[in-house]
Amino acid sequence: RAGRVIKKRNKHFLFFFFGLVSGLAAMIGHATGPLISTLFILQRFPKKQFVSTYVWFCFLTDLIKIPFHIYIWHSITSQSLLLGLYTSPFMVAGAFLGFWLVKKLPDRIYKNIIITLSSLSAIILLLYQL
Repeated sequence: RAGRVIKKRNKHFLFFFFGLVSGLAAMIGHATGPLISTLFILQRFPKKQFVSTYVWFCFLTDLIKIPFHIYIWHSITSQSLLLGLYTSPFMVAGAFLGFWLVKKLPDRIYKNIIITLSSLSAIILLLYQL
């Protein structure tokens, strides 16, 4: 039946597959959003679990990437740190706005927004490459 929660035996494969592909996408282009959102939608995570799991995933992925960026790729520079500082007030404001919005939206509307934004992100990434 369509829309069922993924069977347990397939669940492990999905986590392995999406984890591997998301890790690869994170290292080569920080493009995990649509992948992880797809996994969480397939697992029917409620919005609170969706957001908290996504935050942990991003935090751990970025934490793992920092040494590579500093010591191997030398891509974290004083300029990139300054840009981060300049944009941090807007990121904080956006985080609070997002926190407020997630609390207000019903689960169904929230999931529809996630699916729409993930689809648009994937399409934009594909079109940008053409």
